[in-house]
Amino acid sequence: MKSVFLFFVGCFLTFAQTNKGFVLKGKCVGVSNQYLYLNYDNIKDSCYVVKDEFIFKGKVSCKTIGASFSLKEIPTAMTRNFYIENVQIELELVVIPKDLNGTQVIFFDAINFKGGFVNQIVLDFENLLKINKDIPYRKDRLYSKMDSIAKYHPNASFSGDLLSMLTWDDTLDKEKLKIIYKKLNNKYQSEYSIIIIENNLYPEKFVKINDNVFNFVLPNQDGISFDTTKLKGKYYLIDFWASWCAPCRKSFPDLIPVYEKFKNKNFDILTVSIDKDIEKWKQAILKDKIIWNNVIENKDFNGEIVKKYKVSHVPKNFLINPEGKIIAIEITPEELEKFLTEILKE
Repeated sequence: MKSVFLFFVGCFLTFAQTNKGFVLKGKCVGVSNQYLYLNYDNIKDSCYVVKDEFIFKGKVSCKTIGASFSLKEIPTAMTRNFYIENVQIELELVVIPKDLNGTQVIFFDAINFKGGFVNQIVLDFENLLKINKDIPYRKDRLYSKMDSIAKYHPNASFSGDLLSMLTWDDTLDKEKLKIIYKKLNNKYQSEYSIIIIENNLYPEKFVKINDNVFNFVLPNQDGISFDTTKLKGKYYLIDFWASWCAPCRKSFPDLIPVYEKFKNKNFDILTVSIDKDIEKWKQAILKDKIIWNNVIENKDFNGEIVKKYKVSHVPKNFLINPEGKIIAIEITPEELEKFLTEILKE
């Protein structure tokens, strides 16, 4: 499923920090003669790629900020977090094309950085994470490295991003990670990373089984508002997803027959897309033949409904009973069918 192209990029003469902003230069074979986009700091800049080379210039509002590359017509994503500083930077972009349920997606992997310090910290940290979990010194090194990053870079967004990665590791002591978390200045962390950290370290604060459902109103693919109170009195599944999410879309072929089997037996499904690109969401609905109610909050993980449900990843679903209580979270299509067969049997 992978096809990787590696390229050499030469060095800048200087990588000194400057108050004038950043210069980001690189090479990426496979995207020549089209526009490459750089997304950062609520800015979407573009550069026409000539002979596989690109260059961006700008200025970030703080010392470091997360960024990503994208293309105009093709769905794209980054394989790891990538950061910009107000320095001169060179890099290579590795192109990784993938087919997700018949949809071509381009993943960009930014490697071989020259200039700045944050991306190298991230790469070093990822190498620590790759160490076999059974090796005794792995945990101590991760604690020490993360504690040092939090101590010296409490106002940097990459600190929270890295800690969020650690909180997924069930072999690590959550209490130790909580101590490190307290050293961060949340004001400068991404809301997405904070949701992940708090979801994993303080699950008692989040939506739980037996909680009341949060009702909301969002537009469907025809622009018509859909109110979740219409579903009251039914069993229904609220499923958060995105067109770029492979696991989300792989679940639909298994979910469709469950819906067909029980749609006339007091059961319904509502999928909530977090896609920023409304057209890609609509295309995915048609391509995947999604036949139940679809709505969208096109703000990625920053939407109000996403925050209410504390959605830190997709897919994520919630099964609601007729009384409006959440009775299951992240239920699989197989588990859902088994439950409905038992509860809705004639």
